[in-house]
Amino acid sequence: MKTVGDFIKIIFSSPFREIVGGKNLELAAEGPLMVREILDRLVRQFPPLEKFVPQVKDEVIFWGSIVPMKEDRILKPDALVEPGETLYLYPPLSGG
Repeated sequence: MKTVGDFIKIIFSSPFREIVGGKNLELAAEGPLMVREILDRLVRQFPPLEKFVPQVKDEVIFWGSIVPMKEDRILKPDALVEPGETLYLYPPLSGG
């Protein structure tokens, strides 16, 4: 039987909803996962997401068009997300 602690809930905003075919999904997780691991899994399942994903080269983060957030905080690629938590994926924010 699946429990809340068995997965990480991921909520997508537009335009990512169109790629994954819905507003959210549950990613199986037996323990904490780094944001980078979550994004890698999502890209394997939904290859069109790859062009939006942040890249890390020589420890420098080159942000893509996905902004990972948890509890109103922007997360770095090595931040951990625990099973039972929710990860939000937004496009870059702008405004004035």
